[in-house]
This record gives sequence, structure tokens and C-alpha cells, in this order.
Amino acid sequence: RRLVWKLETSLTHSSYFGGMPFYFYTLTCVPWFFSAKAFSMLEKGCWYNYSFFLEKVAQVLALKNDSINHFESMIEQEKKEQWRVEGRNYLFDAKRNNVAMLLETNYRERLLTVYNEVKKRLDYQIAVQQLARRKEQDHMINWIEKNVVQSITPQQVL
Repeated sequence: RRLVWKLETSLTHSSYFGGMPFYFYTLTCVPWFFSAKAFSMLEKGCWYNYSFFLEKVAQVLALKNDSINHFESMIEQEKKEQWRVEGRNYLFDAKRNNVAMLLETNYRERLLTVYNEVKKRLDYQIAVQQLARRKEQDHMINWIEKNVVQSITPQQVL
């Protein structure tokens, strides 16, 4: 039973599957690469055709430059977005301050309304007291005049 386990482990161990591609390439691709057929294909291909090689290098350089320009524009856009995010913080602060100012304005308006209403009521009370005092004075003056007129006898009139 123990032997079976060791056999299974050796067949399914990770190094067994990891080594398979290495052995495949060393046994198949390397001999083909160094064969005469491969050298003849390379001679017909781009290695000895210098203009074809330069054309491919130019295409790769153009692709590289396009990629660099694209990434630089993306960097600029990201910087603009970061600047906008910083501006958004300032905008939120300004809105928060505006809301605080509106609340303060509403509070002061309500405070002024309360002040005016209380002032009206107190002015009314003062007017009522002044009216009562004036009426009392008029009544007292009339009462005194009436009593004085009644106390005057016909002998005193002459």
C-alpha cells in the first residue's frame, strides 16, 4: 500500500508536470532550430534582408511612439482629474459656507421678526398706558373743574 502511494505521488508531483515542457522544447524545438531547414528559412527571411528589418524596426518605433503619446495624454488627463477633485473639495467647502450663511441669514431674519413683533406689542402696551393716563388726567381735570364750578356760589361770581 505504501508503494502505491509513492508511485502515485511521483507521477503526479508538480515537478513532473513542470519539467514536461522543458523536455519537450529541448527534444523537439532546439534540434529543429539548429537544423539546415531552419537556417535556410532564416536566410530567406528578415535576417539578411536589411530593408525589411529596418521597416519592421520603424513600425515598432512608430508603435512605441504612439503608445508613449497615448500614455502621456492619459497622464495629463489624470492630472486634470486630480485637479478637478481638489477643486471639488473647495466647491464643497464653498457650498457648506453658503449653507451656513443662509442659515445665519434666516436666523437673523427670524430674530428681527421676533424683535419687531415684541416691539409692536410693547409699543401697543405703552400706547394703552399713555391713553389710560391721558384719560385719567382728563377725567381728573374735568372732575376738578366740575367741583370747582359747583363750589362757586352766585355771590362769588360777581
